[in-house]
Amino acid sequence: MRRWIAVLVLALSLGVVAMVGPGVADRLFHPGRYATSGRALLPPEAYVAAARSVAPRGNRVARLALPAGDEPVIVSTAAVEVYLDPPTARVLDVRAGAGDGTQAIVGAQPLAGVIARARPYGGAAPLRGVEWPSQRHPDWTVTFGDAGAAVKVADDSGTGAAAAVRQSGVVVPSAAPLSVGVRAATLLGAIFVAAAALWWIIRRSREVKSRR
Repeated sequence: MRRWIAVLVLALSLGVVAMVGPGVADRLFHPGRYATSGRALLPPEAYVAAARSVAPRGNRVARLALPAGDEPVIVSTAAVEVYLDPPTARVLDVRAGAGDGTQAIVGAQPLAGVIARARPYGGAAPLRGVEWPSQRHPDWTVTFGDAGAAVKVADDSGTGAAAAVRQSGVVVPSAAPLSVGVRAATLLGAIFVAAAALWWIIRRSREVKSRR
């Protein structure tokens, strides 16, 4: 019976980590990546420059993720993820093998210009991320706000016109993450199922012992 209890506890623990988010496990095993000194943000170019200084030669920056709280800034290339302190752009950690293999191309538009052209579609929402053009996706993707509203900015012209203009002015927001309520309900459901299974195992064990 102890073996089954251990299996249930392990399964429940893994389920909790998966539902709360992969960042929970990452914080436990790699606390240095999250040892930030504050929430103030520098211009995006500062993080790109810091990441390029430690990324393998030939790895172009593919993605920039800016935090909403006290988490680090993350700059991704095809091969690594670079964790940076938001107020200082100090390198906190370099995670090798974390890239998705996407090789960014050299954009025709400067980063600051891309963000400026996307800003009217993001309103007053804070900048949360930038994805560089690649061979698979030739446009820039600029994300605003915690809901992840994405704006496409064309890189195939010298003017860098917003791709949303070419799509009848429609800005398509990305899928919003699961709400806290949904996660809590899912977690409670998992706990209930685990408790019911544990109760059944204990009951069956007692029945078997009583028959002996």
